[in-house]
Amino acid sequence: VLYVSYMCDGTWMVAAGGGNIFGARSATKGIVGIEGPYETYGIVIGPSADDPAKQWGSIDHASPEYVDAIGPYALPNGTYAAFIGEDHYLALAESAAGPWNIVGPHRMAISSPHSAYNENPVVTEFARPDGVRVFVAVFDIVQSEQLGFGMSWSEDGIHWRPGVTVPLPGGCRTPLGLIDEGEGRVSLLFTRRFVDCANQTMGLGNGADAISPASCANVYAAMFSIDWQAGTTLPSFEASPAARRAGKHDDVAHRVLQERERLLVDRLAALDAERAELLRDLRHLDEARRQVGAGT
Repeated sequence: VLYVSYMCDGTWMVAAGGGNIFGARSATKGIVGIEGPYETYGIVIGPSADDPAKQWGSIDHASPEYVDAIGPYALPNGTYAAFIGEDHYLALAESAAGPWNIVGPHRMAISSPHSAYNENPVVTEFARPDGVRVFVAVFDIVQSEQLGFGMSWSEDGIHWRPGVTVPLPGGCRTPLGLIDEGEGRVSLLFTRRFVDCANQTMGLGNGADAISPASCANVYAAMFSIDWQAGTTLPSFEASPAARRAGKHDDVAHRVLQERERLLVDRLAALDAERAELLRDLRHLDEARRQVGAGT
C-alpha cells in the first residue's frame, strides 16, 4: 500500500502541510494479507526522504511538485508507473517501493475543459473490443464536480491523450477506479459530496468550496459502456507525398484543429461560469457586510 502523509500546518485552511508518499506492506502473506496488519517501510518518494534517490518534490502548496497523491499501475514490461505531484508528473519505477524516476509533467492528460484544477488520477488496465489492452485514468475535476469526472487513456501507459469530461448525473467528487466488467462495460466506484451532511440534497458545484465541517461524502457505484470510435488514434502528421496530394493529411489536421477549438470553447464557457459564480459570491459577501454594518 502506498499512501500520502502530511505535515501539520495550521497556516493553511485544511491544516495540511508538505506531503510525502509512504509505503506499507502486510505482515500476512497471500490474499488474506489484504486485511493486514501492515508495517510501514518509510518514504517511497517525497521532499523529506532520507534516501537521496527517493527525494523529490516540494512542501509548498503552490509548487507544481507538491506531493499529495500517487496511484501506481503495472506496465506491460513488469515495471510500474504513477502520476505524482500537482502537475501530475509521470514517474517510473522497477518496484512500487521505489526509487521513482520522474519523467515529466502530464497536465494535458490529467485535465478537463471544465476545471483548471484536477487531482487523484487512478489508472485501470482493461481490454478494448478489438482485444488491445489499454490504460484508462479517471480523476476528479475539482471545479466542476457537479458535471461528472475526468478521463484520459493510453495504449502503453506512458503516452496519454488529453483529458475529457465524462458526464455523471448528480456529480462526482473522486472516482476511485474502474472495474473491467468485460465486453466494453465498466463499473466505477466514486464519492459524491454534499454541502450539508444533514440534508444530502445539494451537491457541490466547485470542490474548492468543500472546506466546511457541514459537508460530507458517500461512496457510490455506477456502470457504463466505453465505445471506441474508429480514428481515435490519430495518425502522424508526417504524411507521405501521395497522402498529402490526396488531401488526407490536411483532413486529419483539420479534425485536430476542430477538436482543439471545441476544447478551448468549452474551457471559456467553464471560465465564464466560474466568473459568474465568483461575482455572485462577492455580491452575497457585500450584502452580508452591509447587514452587519446596519446591525451595529
